[in-house]
Amino acid sequence: MTTVYQKAINKWGEPLQKAMAIEEMAELTQAIIKDLRGITNNAEEEIADVKIMIRQLEEMYDKELIKEWEESKLDRLEQMLSKEG
Repeated sequence: MTTVYQKAINKWGEPLQKAMAIEEMAELTQAIIKDLRGITNNAEEEIADVKIMIRQLEEMYDKELIKEWEESKLDRLEQMLSKEG
């Protein structure tokens, strides 16, 4: 079954969707900066956009390798947090 993520990649192509992911991440960065300054922002909307683009990127890259890296980095974070106790 083709996911909506894969349909978007098929329609617009990987290069364009990768560029869109970069754009959405930049917009999230701006929203977070505004939040830190106490300015009204749309961080929640931008988080949703980035999550959608991340899922498309996962379709383009090695999902298993992504999972391995994620687990490794979460383990490292957990170790760091346990040391701070």
